[in-house]
Amino acid sequence: MKKQIPEYSRYQIDTEGKIYDMKNGKIQPTIWNGDFLCTNLIRDDGVKVLCKIHRLMAITFVDNPHNANRVIHKDGDRSNNRVENIAWQPKKVKDVVIKEEKTFSFCGELFTVSQMSEMWGIDKGIVRQRLKAGWSVVECKLGWRHFTGEGFQTDTHWFPSEKELKTHQWQQELLRRKQMKEEREMRKRERENYKKYGVGVFVNEPIVGIENRKLTRCYMVWDAMLSRCYNTKHVSYFRYGGRGVTVCEEWHHFQSFASWYHSSYKEDGWQLDKDILCEQGTPVYCPESCLFVPPEINSFFASLPKGDPFTKSVGDRWMIQISERGDKRYSWYDSQEEAVDAYWKQKQSCADRLASKYPERLDERLINKLSNIIPPKQTHI
Repeated sequence: MKKQIPEYSRYQIDTEGKIYDMKNGKIQPTIWNGDFLCTNLIRDDGVKVLCKIHRLMAITFVDNPHNANRVIHKDGDRSNNRVENIAWQPKKVKDVVIKEEKTFSFCGELFTVSQMSEMWGIDKGIVRQRLKAGWSVVECKLGWRHFTGEGFQTDTHWFPSEKELKTHQWQQELLRRKQMKEEREMRKRERENYKKYGVGVFVNEPIVGIENRKLTRCYMVWDAMLSRCYNTKHVSYFRYGGRGVTVCEEWHHFQSFASWYHSSYKEDGWQLDKDILCEQGTPVYCPESCLFVPPEINSFFASLPKGDPFTKSVGDRWMIQISERGDKRYSWYDSQEEAVDAYWKQKQSCADRLASKYPERLDERLINKLSNIIPPKQTHI
């Protein structure tokens, strides 16, 4: 009796184990794999597969109620692929062996190691270790062992002589020191590989940035500069890093920045600025563009307009707002040029006053900037 092979509709197989190709006739198996007779068949999805004859017999003729996966030959002869010699072999279910936990007598009752550990609040490993060392249940509970005769005892060991005790203590101390050294080296390697905000390299010598666990002002200025440019969570990132402002590669290293800082810093409270020396501002913090300035001078330059100040025509006259020492007032002029000139004269007067307020303390480049506040005249419309 012939029957079509599942998933191989092109082929048929009979109860003797002979395979027939619907197109080319009978197939003669010629391949052996582990003593199993095999042949190459083309599956319905077009894939060529090396098939074992006995397995094809099983999936075609033999029922598989237990969903077994292994096919066997009943007589052990792997060349006998008759249907009566083929059977499915269900998986063997391993017997679950429950190992009984050893019990110990205490106060007339039996307890396991787990129960003693929970009852006394002692780690189970410690209880098991003490019992293995020959401690009694009472000694495990008390945490120390009764010994007879002379000797020296620690929490877990007993030594017949003071020399052996000292040797043991010294070995423990050496082990502790070794662990501490390894931890220090590991933390040092972590610090060496760590880059602040992804770019900053901090080394605390020869110039010190952290003294007695306190940050120096030099380090705080360096940290704030990097944070504004590279820390997306910084409150001012959108005005600096978000607009493409960066820090030069030289200043990514704290020691390089600190050398420039100590040669340039003037007084406490002065601020680091990168825009005053450049007319259009600069997107890079670097030694050429940066200097320290008093806060009021920094605010003064920040308040200057990028081009001409705002003017407004009302009838035949021009109005402009002029601020002097925090007071704002509006002035009227016959032409726009007169209004703009008056504005810049007032700003130049303010700049001269600021320059005279810090005699011999300002950077020479900053003094030149304060002396030339008024921009070149432009054509006003």
